[in-house]
Amino acid sequence: RVGSSSRDYYVFTVNWRGNARDKTILDAGKTHAHRSYMFASRLDSVETRAKNLRDKTKSVTIEIQEWSPRRVDIYQDAAESKFVAVAASSPGTLSTSCPKAGTSLVCEGYSTPKIYYQPLFYMQCGTSTPLVFDPYYFTPLPGGRTFPQHAASGSAVRSYEKVCDPSARPTWKLIGFFDPNCSSLNTINATSYTYDEATCE
Repeated sequence: RVGSSSRDYYVFTVNWRGNARDKTILDAGKTHAHRSYMFASRLDSVETRAKNLRDKTKSVTIEIQEWSPRRVDIYQDAAESKFVAVAASSPGTLSTSCPKAGTSLVCEGYSTPKIYYQPLFYMQCGTSTPLVFDPYYFTPLPGGRTFPQHAASGSAVRSYEKVCDPSARPTWKLIGFFDPNCSSLNTINATSYTYDEATCE
């Protein structure tokens, strides 16, 4: 933090909009990865350091058809109030199984981005364990705002500020990419199911 500002760290970001001449933008389903470096050094060693990092920089756009997704399905065991995400055995495989009796399929998803699908997180903070699309679920937001339109002008939003447990920091586990209209997820959250890798065993 510098002085009395509300910034906790120095931010250097690249807002990529593609080729401005043909007005290309990052369309739904595409993924853009950009890696660059910023460093401070002695003047006589700047060139050497920069050359060592040059080949490590990256700027690449991945089209939706370039992914080799595998299915990721969520199964629940209602009797034991637990659930698990089961991934297909290999890329390109679009089926999963949960052989344990009494389990049922909750929602179908994928391991990679998909148009109209959103990243789904299993969050933990104290005794609260929701399965949500909102990474700021535990964060008190100004004016009743919700993610992703959650940042009000002149205010700071920090994911580590939370209302669940003052003594704990929340954790995030990316489950996969799922249809936000899968209403069955409400069952898991309403009954406080716990994520358990042994649900299907």
